[in-house]
Amino acid sequence: MNDVLVVAPATATMTCNITPGDPMPKITWSKGSHDIDAGGRYEMTYIDGVATLTIKDTVVKDDSDYKCVAKNKVGSVETSGYLTVHSM
Repeated sequence: MNDVLVVAPATATMTCNITPGDPMPKITWSKGSHDIDAGGRYEMTYIDGVATLTIKDTVVKDDSDYKCVAKNKVGSVETSGYLTVHSM
């Protein structure tokens, strides 16, 4: 996953490429050590091997390390990137 830089209140999009597995992996996202739930400002998708986390209306406190984990009964893989949010 690549690091991302935005100026608040822009929308930030973080993506990670995940080779589809069998069974289909469950994708989870976390900020620091806290899991992120979809809803509100957070939107999560997994389409054609690309997992995407979209954060709408970013604020400076969104500045953090983000991790994407793909897990199924065979195993798990993870990647991380840093979101830097500057104020106007």
